[in-house]
Amino acid sequence: MIVRKLYILLFLSGMLLSAISCTTIEKSFVSLNNHDYYSAFNGFDDGLKRDSSACAYGLSLYYDSPVTENIDSSIKYVLIAENNWDEVSKKNRDKLAQFNFDSLSIKNQKQKLGDDVFLICKDRKSIACYDSLIDYQSWNRNLSAAYRNRDSLVLDAILNEGSLSFALMMLEEYPNSLFRNEIQHTIELFEYQTFVKTFSEDELIRFIEDYPNNVHVGIAEDSIYSIYFSEEGYRGLEKFTKRYSQNRNIEKAWKELYKRYTNNFKPELIVEFDLLYPNYPFKEEINLDSELVDIVFYPFSDSLGTMGYSDTSGKWLIEPEYDDAGFFYDGLAAVEKDGKIGLINKKNEKVSDFVFDDIETDTELYIVSSGDYLGIINRNGDFIFDTVFQDISILAEGYICAQKDSLYAFYDRKGAQVTAEKFDFVLNFKNGLCPVSIAGQRGLLDINLSQVIPCVYEGIYNFSDSLFIVVKRDNYKQLSDRNGAIVNDSLYQEIHQEINGYAICIKGDKIGYLDKQGKRLIENKFDGFVDYDLLGNFSNNRAVAFSNQKFGIINTNGEFVVKPKYDNIRNLGHSFGVSKNGKWALMDSSYSIISKYDHESIELINNEYILFGKNGDFGVMDLKLNVIIDALYSSIYKLGDFLILENDLGNALYDIRGNEILSFDQWTFYNTDMNFLKVIDLDSGSIQKYIDKQTGKVINHP
Repeated sequence: MIVRKLYILLFLSGMLLSAISCTTIEKSFVSLNNHDYYSAFNGFDDGLKRDSSACAYGLSLYYDSPVTENIDSSIKYVLIAENNWDEVSKKNRDKLAQFNFDSLSIKNQKQKLGDDVFLICKDRKSIACYDSLIDYQSWNRNLSAAYRNRDSLVLDAILNEGSLSFALMMLEEYPNSLFRNEIQHTIELFEYQTFVKTFSEDELIRFIEDYPNNVHVGIAEDSIYSIYFSEEGYRGLEKFTKRYSQNRNIEKAWKELYKRYTNNFKPELIVEFDLLYPNYPFKEEINLDSELVDIVFYPFSDSLGTMGYSDTSGKWLIEPEYDDAGFFYDGLAAVEKDGKIGLINKKNEKVSDFVFDDIETDTELYIVSSGDYLGIINRNGDFIFDTVFQDISILAEGYICAQKDSLYAFYDRKGAQVTAEKFDFVLNFKNGLCPVSIAGQRGLLDINLSQVIPCVYEGIYNFSDSLFIVVKRDNYKQLSDRNGAIVNDSLYQEIHQEINGYAICIKGDKIGYLDKQGKRLIENKFDGFVDYDLLGNFSNNRAVAFSNQKFGIINTNGEFVVKPKYDNIRNLGHSFGVSKNGKWALMDSSYSIISKYDHESIELINNEYILFGKNGDFGVMDLKLNVIIDALYSSIYKLGDFLILENDLGNALYDIRGNEILSFDQWTFYNTDMNFLKVIDLDSGSIQKYIDKQTGKVINHP
């Protein structure tokens, strides 16, 4: 009976404690809702051991309140609440539901706190903060983003520090970084920059030996090749082929050696080369060149419009079988068949498959297109780049530039990417520098792809071999050296490229001149005029200038040697054309008028002939005023070293000395990249003839 009473007492006592506890918790939640944080805290803290889940949840809310803002404690208690949720009785769950105490609320509070921690880390941009989140909050739903942000900050820290030792330390600390490849590339760049400073051959060799797997080994090999390539003649390349058989430029070196030794593949020198260099790896090319190098293959069509190739005698060398055909470059030509383009050699052997929409054949490598996308193949027809790029350019200094998703990246000649895709546009290297744009701002890269002139300008252009025109945000121009240093403080509305040691500059709407070093040579005092950028440049230390609405001639001191009294002046090299009242006369080098004012126009041709207009027609004379071609033609224009004459009968072709090559007919003429003019029949649109640019010889249709 005593035992039974004890059990009843204990049961009633438990019920009383539960009731008291719940009442206390309820009061604490009420206090919390009423912002009585002191009472709420005491209540939750007192009940934590009895009702750990509910009180821990309340404490999490307390520490998350504006009065405390202790996120670490808030997270501590919400995790206790979550871990002990299963111990909460159904009765207490129902009683406390009015205070939004349930498993979902605990979960939401936990997620909210996780989000808060992530936002704190994001705001602080702290690696340590992200490390703490990653190490202790595996439950945080922002964990993936935290990894990405942390690893991005690590990469930024490495780049900002610029230290090889720091980069190695960070890679060791974060071996599984999402940006491990970028970090490794940065380390390799730091290795290259640390150990290659003077670009001496010994330095480059040591770098290659010590870091054989570094991505910049190829660039180091290119630098070694450049040392020998730059030697005049072929001896440097000869030494290179003996010393650097494993260099990635060895094939290029052999071919360049072959080209230089044979003086563009002269047959008698090809035989000598074959005897002197028995190890030349391209014996088949020698044999082919020996047979075909002197034979020019002319693209012509047959009566059905099918294209083939003939020689100068009109004999078909390759029978017509193609829809279109281009000239041969270095033994290969692009031809079209069934709507697709491929490469053939002079034996009419297929070098690449006919799968392309276009092929550029006048480059070392071959840029190919398929639809809207570009790639690169080599002389064997093998892909170096698949046709996946929006744009591709083959640059100097061993680089290729390719565009994907509207941004450009740099690659080596083997197709390895060496920079990120971050450039808006890229131009070719000149004098070891490459113009680029990042986010619309322009600068220059050196051969190591480092910004020597930072990308902070609206534009950048060549001024001379050593100076550049940079355009500031207000569109004013200054001059910068190769290291990005502004050479003077003057701002100009315009600066033109240096020509013959002088450059036009405009300040306050007045024209002046700078010297090659960017120093002011002639103050800005002359007026602007139409075509000043063409006619105002110095030639033979004289330039055309404009003042008070008249033209004169100035010397390099900015003094008028011919006073401004003419309506117009044309610089004709050693003489001048001058105009008054709409008529032109000739002025010699001593500024004496040597002809009548009886010409309607005067223009220099090829620095030794004068195109003149008279009575509405045109003719040509030499600088001694001897008429070579009478003024009988409605139009005369220069095409290369030839003159195209036009009258009612059509067009005729003359050489620059006035000798007829083709009489008047319905021709049109096109310059080609090769040593020939292309003659097209206007009626049929077909190729009728070729004209040898050097000899003027006519090659007729087969």
